[in-house]
Amino acid sequence: MIKINFILPFFCIKPGGGTKIMFEYANRLAAQGYDVCVYHTNSLPYLKSRFPVALKWIKNTILYPKAKPTWFDFHDEVKTKHIKIISDETIRDAEVTIGTWWSVAFEINKLNNFKGKKINLIQGYEVWIGHEDLVKKSYTLDIIHIVIADYLEEIVFKESGVHLKKIYNAIDNNKFFINKKIQERNPFTVMMLYSEEEHKGTQFGLQALRKLKNKFPLLQVTLFGTYKKTANLESWISYYSNPNNLVELYNDNAIFLTVSLLEGWDLPACEAMFSGCALIATDIEGHASYAVKEKTALLIEPKNVPDTVDKITELLENQALRIQLATIGNEYVQKFKWENNIQELIKIIDEI
Repeated sequence: MIKINFILPFFCIKPGGGTKIMFEYANRLAAQGYDVCVYHTNSLPYLKSRFPVALKWIKNTILYPKAKPTWFDFHDEVKTKHIKIISDETIRDAEVTIGTWWSVAFEINKLNNFKGKKINLIQGYEVWIGHEDLVKKSYTLDIIHIVIADYLEEIVFKESGVHLKKIYNAIDNNKFFINKKIQERNPFTVMMLYSEEEHKGTQFGLQALRKLKNKFPLLQVTLFGTYKKTANLESWISYYSNPNNLVELYNDNAIFLTVSLLEGWDLPACEAMFSGCALIATDIEGHASYAVKEKTALLIEPKNVPDTVDKITELLENQALRIQLATIGNEYVQKFKWENNIQELIKIIDEI
């Protein structure tokens, strides 16, 4: 049986897009009969933690002894482990070892050949904590690099000069789908991810929505996120913390707004399109794979509140356009399915 290792840069207690993608690959490979083990490292160069390394290790191993976060359901055959560091002693021998995040790429590159072929899954231009020079250097490592979007292919090729493998991200269409007709939804409903991370741009979205409420008294807003509490939210704004009914929330809304300033892919926006929402998205590279200007989405300038107000107004006042965008958008994203992705990854594994 072919052994495949997945290595994560940390133990992700709360849902995270990049982590979810790795977990999905692990699950689906296990379902195909591969021997899969997922490692969560406790310490990684250049990645700072709010807690001392020793304390974080104790916390994770005591609270999550099976190394399985509660927000994701693993396939029964997937093994999961906490490790203190990435090393030849902590990682088992295998045919393939797959990591994500640039600092992990440096560490798996140091592993001996018994760990198999090394793959670096690049899910964004990972400069959120700085070290841009090292991020670029990681693209030149003598390992296999896979990117999830066209813009990343261009960035990595510029640094490495090597033609890359590319697998777009995917959405589980068994979990995200239309169960409430697009044309029958309340047209004055908008949904948005709430985050306190600066690069998610939440403050700009909230400013726009508050301005719109004065113009459209019937406006209702649904926010969701991983935070337990949010401050100063009005009664017309509903907030759901770590919801387990996301598909229902998407289907209860006519419009999905994403105001992120920097993204690798932005899974919620794509999930919302699978679920029949009309998309309004910032004009950034992380949305480009599915947010096609005036075809599958309306695009807004990042941080531009008046532009955001105008684009939402356009859909609130033009239901035909909203229905058209949602319908075409839903058809467009059907190509981003896991059935396609897992076969692409298996093809790469077979080749190497």
